[in-house]
Amino acid sequence: MMLWELARLNDAELQQLFDLAYCLHPHTATAWQVLIEAGPVAARWQKAQHNNPGGDKPYQRTTPNKCLFQLGLYLASESREKDQESLEPTQSPRYAPTRQDRAVRYLKLLTLEMMIRRSIYGAIGMGCFLYTYHPGDIEYMFEQLYNPGNLRRCKQMLLERIEERFQDAVERLCGARGTIRLRSRALSRNERPWVDSVRMRLCPWYPAQPAHIAGTEDMAAVFKNYFGHKAKGLAKERPILDEQ
Repeated sequence: MMLWELARLNDAELQQLFDLAYCLHPHTATAWQVLIEAGPVAARWQKAQHNNPGGDKPYQRTTPNKCLFQLGLYLASESREKDQESLEPTQSPRYAPTRQDRAVRYLKLLTLEMMIRRSIYGAIGMGCFLYTYHPGDIEYMFEQLYNPGNLRRCKQMLLERIEERFQDAVERLCGARGTIRLRSRALSRNERPWVDSVRMRLCPWYPAQPAHIAGTEDMAAVFKNYFGHKAKGLAKERPILDEQ
């Protein structure tokens, strides 16, 4: 059975996928190409999941069929993103990304890491790299569900992933520990609604995990409750990449 048949995507879902591709590559021909390339990537991901039946765990759930193409699209997009942003792009169709495109792709990267890793990476990605929370704040917000040491290690791993993808957005500080830090700036008043809109568009199509944190709410609602512009309590300023 073909993955298209298995996923049973309807016209609305296909349009939603194209809208995601166009959000990352606002050039019609490029967006279509990314959408086409997403299929084989999603199929490989699905096969890998079937070869690892023990991967369906409370904190690392197997990607549902409905979400496979979204995941495949994000993975396929990254190859073209890197080519477009290189000094000598080779892939066609050609598109020259803007700084705003890079910001969208940064938000996508955090979403992607949330989708393919355990829930702790979603908490750190949203809290520490879309807001200015510290790992200790995340521990408090999620009622001490996560071990503080694990939170710090996850933050370091995500920083290294961001550095691999956006070299100019990360700086390495001198010292024996080789500390790395994300270059960021506070969002302007006009930028905040735009970032919220893009973030909600990119969020995963399946309910958040683990269930005892999110209840029956979908991921978009979790973002709104914990990291939305009207979030109560610990809510802090939202930063965005400040590349050199």
